[in-house]
Amino acid sequence: AGNQTPVVSAVALNDGSNITPNINTTRNVKTTGKITDGDGCSDISAVLARIYFNGAGSGDQCSADFNTCYVIAGADCSSTCQGTTEAWVTCPANLWYHIEPTNDSGAEEWLGTIFATDSANATYKASNPSTVEVVGSLAMTVLDASIAYGSVAVGEHTGTTNQNALIMNIANTSIDAMISGTAMTSAAAAATIVVGKQKWNVGAFDYATAGTVLTTTNTDAVINCPKPTSHEPSNSSDTIMWGLGIDLGTGMGTDFGGKNTLTFTND
Repeated sequence: AGNQTPVVSAVALNDGSNITPNINTTRNVKTTGKITDGDGCSDISAVLARIYFNGAGSGDQCSADFNTCYVIAGADCSSTCQGTTEAWVTCPANLWYHIEPTNDSGAEEWLGTIFATDSANATYKASNPSTVEVVGSLAMTVLDASIAYGSVAVGEHTGTTNQNALIMNIANTSIDAMISGTAMTSAAAAATIVVGKQKWNVGAFDYATAGTVLTTTNTDAVINCPKPTSHEPSNSSDTIMWGLGIDLGTGMGTDFGGKNTLTFTND
């Protein structure tokens, strides 16, 4: 009898469920399926899998890309032979948090494809038939989160000397920021620096002539933080700059402190 080509079937990506990326790290996602070879499981010589975004253009022949395509070598797949001719395979990949979202992309989705080759170099492939979406997530982290103004004299302000708070997008959706804050108080003086004496700006500014007055309610900050395309660290970030003025009559103190809050929102 001649060679019997292996047949791939019952392919599933993430067990048919939508994929929600983990924030600022990876999520392990698997493609599973059955390879049937009439010549026996031992005749299956190679297995390969891809997990990919079908809107990228190259489909199941895509090259490895942390945003749109994960190529899983046979050495990373596991298999179990049931009977003598059916091999059930599992091919996992760690998908980074900035993978392309599809929940608003219409027909675009993520697919898993398994490729099987036998000893006669006969090949077969199949993909999951069900729709699997990647959920768009929102998240950020703030570096340099402790704003230290140093010494500012009563009646003076920080001028062009700004303090930085770097916002980094650590999910897979473009973001803006919302900013609010509180008054600053000192345990060593019966004095308060009202919330409106702090100012902020996206980028450098002069306290005397520019900046947005901090308030206790959220104010939208239009930052440039699109969906990241790389990680460790994210390549999507922007900087909020801060300044402070001290009114005449404010009591002396060396340890004024308060709380400024930055939260994310849809771009």
